[in-house]
Amino acid sequence: MPYSHLLEKLSKANATFFFERKGWAPFEYVRVDAQFATVLGMSALPALELNQLADSAFNHSQNLQLEDQLLQAKEQNKPYSVVLKLADANGADIYIKEVGSYSLNAESKEPQFTGFLEDVTNVTTEDTFQATNKFFYQSTLNTLPIELVVLDAERRYIFCNEKAISDPELRAWLIGKTDFDYCTFRGKDAAIVAERNHYYDMAVAESREVEWEEVQVLKDGSHTFNVRRYSPIADQNGKVQIVMGYGFDITDRRVAEEKVRMNEQLLTSINENVGESIYRFNAGGVLLYANSKFLDLFTVSSIEDFNASVFEEQKNLIVQLCGAEAMEAEGTEVLQTEIALRLGQDTVQGLINVKRNRSDADEVFYDGVMVDITKLKDYERSLISKNVELEKAYMELDRFVYSASHDLRAPLTSILGIVKVAELERKQIGNEAEVDVYLGMIKKSVDKLDSFVQDIIHYYRNSRV
Repeated sequence: MPYSHLLEKLSKANATFFFERKGWAPFEYVRVDAQFATVLGMSALPALELNQLADSAFNHSQNLQLEDQLLQAKEQNKPYSVVLKLADANGADIYIKEVGSYSLNAESKEPQFTGFLEDVTNVTTEDTFQATNKFFYQSTLNTLPIELVVLDAERRYIFCNEKAISDPELRAWLIGKTDFDYCTFRGKDAAIVAERNHYYDMAVAESREVEWEEVQVLKDGSHTFNVRRYSPIADQNGKVQIVMGYGFDITDRRVAEEKVRMNEQLLTSINENVGESIYRFNAGGVLLYANSKFLDLFTVSSIEDFNASVFEEQKNLIVQLCGAEAMEAEGTEVLQTEIALRLGQDTVQGLINVKRNRSDADEVFYDGVMVDITKLKDYERSLISKNVELEKAYMELDRFVYSASHDLRAPLTSILGIVKVAELERKQIGNEAEVDVYLGMIKKSVDKLDSFVQDIIHYYRNSRV
């Protein structure tokens, strides 16, 4: 016996009505037990007429409810149950309980839903129907990825979804309580209550949605950041009945933003406090970034001023700073070289290190660092000049030593020779003793002077070595 026929017999045995629904369309009944017509006060009820009746009687919320149940039945592979409100032929409200399950049609291989339709009007009140809708809406609200609460006019909780509080016992306890009760129970800062009450009163008084950022300090000293919103809902007379509270955790975003901010501060500090000029040009020669050292070098206050002040005759500045031609000639993406920039009446000597980079979009950038070596070059020229002067001094000293060794020693040597001759001939002079005294004095002085000259020569040679 086919499955559908078995269900049909079971439905009759249980005083219920069998149905078969085609595909995903909420109210496209393919077959409905003929006895179901008596429930709606009709003599006969073909499936087509039931579809038309359902389409006019079912409201939008029931559409959503039934569609959600059908989807869950298919995905979770389990039966569904829903109470639907219709109107009979006389316009009276009736309540139909539909219990069904998902399957594939054995012949057409199309999705179908089969099950029972039961008249529960006598045992189902409007409160039961509202309870069913309440279950549906709470189920839906609990799947939202944001924290959602509903407060009454006295700031008491009448609903709280699972995202806001995951603990079911705590969530049940919170109903009928206020933020003061909750924060006291959880040991939270009382300032949170005052802040929430402030924005609640603002939303109610101004009849508009308000938003603020709530910061909480945890027991371990860390912080959580949440965006909160209160949205008042008023009745037809404009009196606020409930306030919807929304919230979502932005702690990870705040932590990431703080890291970015710290990195930006670090990068800014490095760029502004290093002694080098840092810059970036695009392939068109437009300055995209520069630190203050670079701008000061060109006596401009901003990147825009630099780009505006570079005329055609100054394009060679950018060509040198980018180093594109040199990189092309050397076949490299990195360039390190010295350049000379003519800035007004001054010439600035710089040592640049430039790297050519490409973005994911294949856009070319020239990222460079330039060190101002003008003073270093001036010192280098001064050092070269002093070296020339020193070489000249060495030459003069060489001449002095030459003079000391030749011009000074030659007369001394001659004097010593004369003294020796005088010593040989002193006996021929009448007063030998007196001559010896004078000759001894001359010889002593000459020896002393000769020793001094020798010391100068030795010192100079040792110093040169």
